[in-house]
Amino acid sequence: MDQFQANLRALGRAALVPCDGESAEELLERIQSAVPYPDNPFWSVAAEGWAAAAAPAPVRVASCTELPDGARIEARVAGTVHFAGNVTHALPGMDLFWAVSPTGDRRLIEFRNYEVYRH
Repeated sequence: MDQFQANLRALGRAALVPCDGESAEELLERIQSAVPYPDNPFWSVAAEGWAAAAAPAPVRVASCTELPDGARIEARVAGTVHFAGNVTHALPGMDLFWAVSPTGDRRLIEFRNYEVYRH
């Protein structure tokens, strides 16, 4: 048994192997229903690719005035994501905002240092 299946069994989930006559799409659907995205820590690369293709593209934000509390954002430098999370407090007059990641990491983001995208 590989580590992926061991982790799923530890969570009380069925082993994710194709059943008799099950297609790859049906297996992917079963994976998604077993542990919902994005809370699935063992999400397969195929499932991430499928979910990313279905999700709308993020929109670049010009200023803090476009970021309500709770907005999901990415802060990028030259196209590389340096931080992703949700806005907790914006300071439009200073063109910066606080955001917290899903892991609890809290950051102060300055627009002049990042390209900011909203989902």
